[in-house]
Amino acid sequence: AANTADWLLVDIYDAEAWGPVYDDVPFYRLCKKALTDGGISSYNVFGGEDFTKSLDNISKAFDGQVLVTPDVAEGNRIILAKKGPKETYSVELLDQRASELQASRHLPAKKIWKKLKQENNLKGEFEFLDFFGSGGSRFFSLYSQYCSIGHFQHSGFLALQI
Repeated sequence: AANTADWLLVDIYDAEAWGPVYDDVPFYRLCKKALTDGGISSYNVFGGEDFTKSLDNISKAFDGQVLVTPDVAEGNRIILAKKGPKETYSVELLDQRASELQASRHLPAKKIWKKLKQENNLKGEFEFLDFFGSGGSRFFSLYSQYCSIGHFQHSGFLALQI
């Protein structure tokens, strides 16, 4: 249904890790259509050649509102995409919010935020989402779980209850 999901977790590979099964702009536009304004879609993709194609297609579908997480040993990457108007955030403010989130939720928010800044070359101000606002703790819970197991497993999606 259109405009009903706050978060989408999408693994574009089949159960045997063949694929990507879906990896074109029309597919990603359908994902975007399912999101509410301000909704986030998270895509689990392989690194390497497929990664660049996936990133380009997701970026086109989401009007450039994407962030990339660092790769893990298994070579997986997560691409985050946001639906809705662009919002500007200062890196300094988000540094502060990462510290607050880490202290209040006991999540490795500062470490993850540092990696996100490095991977996406974020300095000064940038447009995307406030990782440390209403959706931030859910994102950091998900991402810290992802880092601890190395990759998503299908049962892990259900267990996270995002």
